[in-house]
Amino acid sequence: MTENVLDMEIIGKIKAVTAMVTSGRIYYPETVPHPSRKLSFFACQPFPRLIICLSGIRHVQVALDGKITHLETLKGDIIVARPFAWTQVIKDSLSEVISVVFLPNCIRLVTGVCDTGGNPKNTFHYYHTANPSSAHIQNIISALLMSKDIGNGKPLAEALLMAVAAFLETDSVMLPKVGKATVTWQLLHNYVLENFNGPITRDSLARHFHLTGGYVSALFRKQCRMSVGNYLKIIRVRAVARFLAESDLTLAEIADLCGYKYVPHMIRHFKEQMNMTPSEFRGNSIKPPRF
Repeated sequence: MTENVLDMEIIGKIKAVTAMVTSGRIYYPETVPHPSRKLSFFACQPFPRLIICLSGIRHVQVALDGKITHLETLKGDIIVARPFAWTQVIKDSLSEVISVVFLPNCIRLVTGVCDTGGNPKNTFHYYHTANPSSAHIQNIISALLMSKDIGNGKPLAEALLMAVAAFLETDSVMLPKVGKATVTWQLLHNYVLENFNGPITRDSLARHFHLTGGYVSALFRKQCRMSVGNYLKIIRVRAVARFLAESDLTLAEIADLCGYKYVPHMIRHFKEQMNMTPSEFRGNSIKPPRF
């Protein structure tokens, strides 16, 4: 399959989704209360994203109106997740989904079928644009994230998907092929950004992308001049700073959301990088570092 065919395929899916969301429901998950890791791994990313059910039934747990809520999402239903809003999929039914993640350096599109817990072989395809999203798209995202209180979420979601489809028509969409160093690094980098609160190691990255541990280490050394572990520490501390600045969560809750098993461990890493404790950072109302 050529890259042009891939371009048209994903653009077609986005256009089809645009027509669906007008009849679906819209949800705005929140950051608190935070989920229990005992149920399953949850997605908590520092970037805005849309998750749309294309077919089937998809059960998701989210925080809504101050409590953990179980959603049954159907065809056309859309989840508008602001940065750090979490979602937790319950794998008890078959569904097809598409996710649009607005990363700093590109738009990431994930499409595929989510199987039940009895058949965990999920089939997903990952695409990345060659360029960051346009200013027009960013403006619609900002309006959409604020639309919960205004009640015009559906038209904005439709406008955003139309803008993404138009952007894809002028931008080359990449189906990444592991083996090309620059594309492989982008895959690794984005994966860490999107899954920093999970148990990521050099070897787990190597297994996930079918690489050797030595090659993963070499890419991190070349691209950011540090090990996987040290890079992960930086990302997690930046996430901690974001939560400290923008929420009233306790240190224990922040530690759990940012991938730390123990609060003292988080405090030590934070102090090493920020030259102050989390409590001092929160008390001084310092602007958190960017991702």
